[in-house]
Amino acid sequence: MFAKRLINFMGTIRSIYKNGRGDKTFMNILLSIPDDKTANYYLVNALQDLGHSVFYINHRINVGLAKVYVNEMLGTKKIDCIIVGHFVAGQTYDKHYLQLLKNNYPNVKLIALFFDTYVDGMLCWENKHFIPLMQEYHLCFSVSDLIVQYLKGKNVNSKKMFFGFDSALTPWASSDKIKDIDISFIGQFGYQNNVVHRPRLEYLDRICREFDNVQIYGSCGMISDNIGKKYMGRGTYNDYEYARIISRSKISFGYSDSGDGVPLCGFSNRVVHTLGFGGFLMYNRIPLLEKEFVDGKDLILYDNINDFLEKAHYYISNDRERNAIAETGRNKVHTQYLWEKSLSMILEVLND
Repeated sequence: MFAKRLINFMGTIRSIYKNGRGDKTFMNILLSIPDDKTANYYLVNALQDLGHSVFYINHRINVGLAKVYVNEMLGTKKIDCIIVGHFVAGQTYDKHYLQLLKNNYPNVKLIALFFDTYVDGMLCWENKHFIPLMQEYHLCFSVSDLIVQYLKGKNVNSKKMFFGFDSALTPWASSDKIKDIDISFIGQFGYQNNVVHRPRLEYLDRICREFDNVQIYGSCGMISDNIGKKYMGRGTYNDYEYARIISRSKISFGYSDSGDGVPLCGFSNRVVHTLGFGGFLMYNRIPLLEKEFVDGKDLILYDNINDFLEKAHYYISNDRERNAIAETGRNKVHTQYLWEKSLSMILEVLND
């Protein structure tokens, strides 16, 4: 499926991108993203929806192969912008790769899109490679206000962006009204990526003990007996499956943590993904999330596991109220939180 989508992405979609003068400005963008991050394909799709030509590189391939590819492009293509996203800042080859881009395109602005709070199990600003790397970029965009402010204090030209939804995925949500799952969860839990998601594991265990009709999908490092009875396997890398699970669920359970001892500086992109598919989302209360979405209108926020259980029992039994909130959240994402809008904002900043 990904191969088919990537082929479709490689053809430029007819659209209009306007600069401050009102002229059509279509750019050749070198987009460097790892191919094991599904969400990054949405960036390709959004940039092409805006009318730009996108040349894709998987920057986790061998640096030598990347160099050959970049050098071949240098002779045939004028690159207007280079965007690097979702890289692992603590690994040595990233600096080598960055230098490769700077050497081949010395006059082209480099943009970093940074989505994560922690890198290689450490806070991004505690990683000794991260700050010097970010200082090499002309602009660094992050989805967290806290990270933006910290980077600015370290002489990094940092600005805020927001998670987006790929509107092309909308038809994948189920059109029927059958809700045969009371509560579903899609994501990581337990010990994963050098980080212990212990609270999320404990919450899921309580939910599985409290409710019978629960289905859990995703990556797990640890699993309890209660969770094991409701664990359905992986379900995070297939957008069609994700959409169908969300559509069938009365409640989509969400919980963000950055692991034991790591401050919570943001929330998962699954917030906009779930709402975009029309899901009724219940999420732990996070100040940054409350700035973006309205509790009781776009989604439901809970303060602790007991608060979640009480509210979940209520909304499972109140279809009309639950569906109205889900529809409001969906409409908000489809009007305000699309990748096209987020990337338009980034490119406007670049052209200032």
